[in-house]
Amino acid sequence: MVESKQRPRWRLNCVGSFAIIDEMGVDRTPRGRKARAILVYLAVHAGARIPREKLTELLWGDRGESQARSSLRQSLFEIRSSAPGLLGSDRDHVWVAHDAIQMTGEVGQEDFYADLNHISSAFDEWLEEERRQRTANIWNSLRDECARLLACGKGSAAFSILDDMARLDPYNEDGARLAMQAEFQAGHAAGIEKRYRDLAEVLERDLGVRPATETGALRDRLLAELTQDPLGLVSSGVEVQDVAPIHAAEPFDQKPANTARRTNKVIILVGLIIVAIAGMFAALRSLGMTSLPVVAVAASDNSPHSQQLSRDLLVKLGTLAEVGSGRWRLTESPAGEPRPSYIFRASENVNGANIKANLLLVDGKSESVLWAREFQFRRGLEGDLRQQVSLTAGRVLGCTLDARENGGLPPDSLRLFLTGCAASAEMGEADPREVAGTMREILNRRPAFTPAWALLLLADTWNMQIARSKSSDLTLARRQLERDLATARTEVPALPQISLAQLELLPPGAYGEALKLITKLKQRVPDNSQIWLEESGALASVGRMAEAVVAARRAAELDPLSPAVSRNLIEHLAWAGQIEAARRELANASEKWAGTAALRDAQFAFHLRYGDPREARRLMDDTKGASIDAYLAARLNPTAASIKALKASLGRPSLGEPEGKTAYAIQALAEFGQVDDVFNWLQRTPKDRLADMSYVLFRPALQDIRRDPRMMQVARRIGLMQYWIASGEWPDFCSERGLRYRCADFAKTKAA
Repeated sequence: MVESKQRPRWRLNCVGSFAIIDEMGVDRTPRGRKARAILVYLAVHAGARIPREKLTELLWGDRGESQARSSLRQSLFEIRSSAPGLLGSDRDHVWVAHDAIQMTGEVGQEDFYADLNHISSAFDEWLEEERRQRTANIWNSLRDECARLLACGKGSAAFSILDDMARLDPYNEDGARLAMQAEFQAGHAAGIEKRYRDLAEVLERDLGVRPATETGALRDRLLAELTQDPLGLVSSGVEVQDVAPIHAAEPFDQKPANTARRTNKVIILVGLIIVAIAGMFAALRSLGMTSLPVVAVAASDNSPHSQQLSRDLLVKLGTLAEVGSGRWRLTESPAGEPRPSYIFRASENVNGANIKANLLLVDGKSESVLWAREFQFRRGLEGDLRQQVSLTAGRVLGCTLDARENGGLPPDSLRLFLTGCAASAEMGEADPREVAGTMREILNRRPAFTPAWALLLLADTWNMQIARSKSSDLTLARRQLERDLATARTEVPALPQISLAQLELLPPGAYGEALKLITKLKQRVPDNSQIWLEESGALASVGRMAEAVVAARRAAELDPLSPAVSRNLIEHLAWAGQIEAARRELANASEKWAGTAALRDAQFAFHLRYGDPREARRLMDDTKGASIDAYLAARLNPTAASIKALKASLGRPSLGEPEGKTAYAIQALAEFGQVDDVFNWLQRTPKDRLADMSYVLFRPALQDIRRDPRMMQVARRIGLMQYWIASGEWPDFCSERGLRYRCADFAKTKAA
């Protein structure tokens, strides 16, 4: 192993020509382009032990194994000669320590390592994806900064940032919507129209599409607000309410892009008179005469812990889409003008071995406490505490606005409703039947209170999913959901959650019906993260993995406060075989949810199958079981003996196996090439249970299973083949290399 005890610091220039500089400022760049390519790859994955086979495939994939390994040894020797002490290596791996190297320059531009193009086709593909991702990271950072400025009402200060975002990605409609918001805050009606028109022109010219419906709707709504008669508004003496509810994203199903719906919009041009009126309205808005509810966050005391908690909560709430879309405003000052409609007051203190936080939601006008909650974690779990506070605050705020929009509730009923709403943020941990009981009590008082019906159906659905995953008796959970659905159709027939709950009642294998129902829901409620979450699972269940990733990403964008929704995106990326992209999303989550149990769970899930098995073992707790330990042992040392031990730990398939164990066993056996054993499990698993877990068939580990013609027999048995033929939407694997049949031909032959 080549490794210096006192490792020097190295600086890697990322823009333009490759260069590596030591701590004394000496250029240590190796001459060979492939040696440079190796260093770039290792630096991007600093801290990870990269298999030598990975490097040979990346740079010498067109050569024989012996020649490729020899070429790799020569390049590594060249790196060690020019930059001694930088590399670490053993017989099978090469690495750069995570703290040994610093990448400099504005990473993400198109000239990222411009002189390393055309080294090999595989490296070109990786480099292009790296450039794209780094550009996306820069764009996301700019977006977050822009959202923060908009949340504080400083839209004018965001214009230069928005211009940079448009230069990096002119087709991104999220950026265009933020830009229209900035123009709105500045009182620029013509600016709103120009931002929309510029987007429409570039989309039509380059992509042949029009802006999404929600983009046009936002443009129309902002123009309507700016151009209404401000004198009539003021003279009426009535505060205009224009609040859209924040739809909470519920815990995602264990089951697992999106074809955008484009519609034509009539473009209304704004004249000079309207611009003048808009300027007057902007002046009135600056005096506090605004139709948007204002939300403030403040510390309850001056302690450093409380101040930090309130700052963290302010930032997290500022990431919600409802802030950037102009549906409500966020402010740092509860004493400013206009006076906030609602104030979150947060405090945090250390009490022995525990750390506690108190969160209050206060009416901004009467100063009455609408809702309160105490959180308690062990010391050292501050990240978990703050993550839970922000998630709960986001849910409670959404429910508060829902209640306000639906006629309000008496104080005691509102407090009860918000308490149940807060519990729904923890439904992955808590018993959903408790949330359901709270909502039924609200509905006894207000039978047609829509927000309570939404949470009740959510709780019923989650309860049914728990029963299914544990192979417990579904009858009671199903009957309760059916009863509540029947009443909801009478009391609140237009509620979107009715259709969401109906998904749970579809029979196993009803793939087409589920996707049709979700498509109709998206048309009605395009910005509900739970609907996109359901779509990601439904698409993954029929093998449309690329589209599933798009849906999962949209769900994460709509619910940035939920670690569960972020994890859903990471998992779908990995399941689609986009391992590097999943690794990057996990790194993003590591920054956002540092020190939390949610992050540790996501890290374990990733490293268990796709990352470093040693890291998975480090993260594994005592509840994971002997089969997980046997699986990791086989990954670390895939010998005949370790695979035999894994098979013994899995046992034989039986009719009573829960879905989760069956899916785990099938993936584990497939990963180690036990094809016949996998088909034995598939054959012995009851048809309905296998249809419910069809998503497992499309995981990366089952590539050899999908290449086997017996895969199509399994697909026909559980109704997948019938869905593919009827819809014409074939799974992604049908276009994979190495397939021993053509899917459509196989289907026709079997049908005949």
